[in-house]
Amino acid sequence: MKIKKTAALTLATLLGACGGAGAGAGPAPDGALTVRMPAAPSARFVKADTSVVTVDAPGIGTFDLDVKAEATVSVAFTEAPNGLKATATYQALSGSMTNPMGAPLNVDESAVTGQLVFTVDGRGRTTVTESLGVDLEAVQLVSPSGFAYELFPRLPDRTVSVGDSWIDTITVNEDAEGITSETIAIVTYTVAGDTTVGGRSLMKLNTDSDIEASVSGTMQGMSMSQNMSGSGSGWVLWDAAMSLVHSSFSVGDLAGLMSIDAPGAPDMSLTVSSRSYTKRAAN
Repeated sequence: MKIKKTAALTLATLLGACGGAGAGAGPAPDGALTVRMPAAPSARFVKADTSVVTVDAPGIGTFDLDVKAEATVSVAFTEAPNGLKATATYQALSGSMTNPMGAPLNVDESAVTGQLVFTVDGRGRTTVTESLGVDLEAVQLVSPSGFAYELFPRLPDRTVSVGDSWIDTITVNEDAEGITSETIAIVTYTVAGDTTVGGRSLMKLNTDSDIEASVSGTMQGMSMSQNMSGSGSGWVLWDAAMSLVHSSFSVGDLAGLMSIDAPGAPDMSLTVSSRSYTKRAAN
């Protein structure tokens, strides 16, 4: 149980950091690639995340935790002094985690309450002001604030051409069940060019990430720590006319160790492989 919970907390923040993601329609007046107030006051997004956590525990053996989560998230937008304010609500959720050490875990949208509220500036930098309420079991599958870092990519707030790139650092912090986690992703965005999907002109941005993830805290009276590192890659289709993501995809692979402060407890090695896909849905 200890392994399951701590590995999943790292997983929840990892998915938000791999690089997933004036008012009115049309490009910014100066042609800058920037985040503006979306053309529509609200939008719905469908996201699907899958991951495999492989644990190598001396004396126990090697086993996998299989994690899946599909969700529909509604987001309302209003203007804010330095950009925009987004309020996200989970309308639907189907999540599961199976492991050989216990019964499978299944959760639905009833396990997530409240709203995720955050502000976004012209460069896509996010500040969370209110996190979701997530039940004890569901926190292993749903990050209380991770979606805020997935929705908007970091943009350069300048004109760009094919082949141009820029680098940003995305930091996601979570605190749940007495366990604190931090994921830092250094993401390189590269303009791959324009494409047309469903009659809409979209800009494709490729992403490559270097990721560091750490977890620490106390659980069942024992202190623990977990450190992992790895890389991620993916793409974002940016709809400049709407000033919203059309869709995004990312994969990530991390490896590291988990230590538990208990007599005779050996370090356990972990690997995490994740995939995340998000698409804007019709309202």
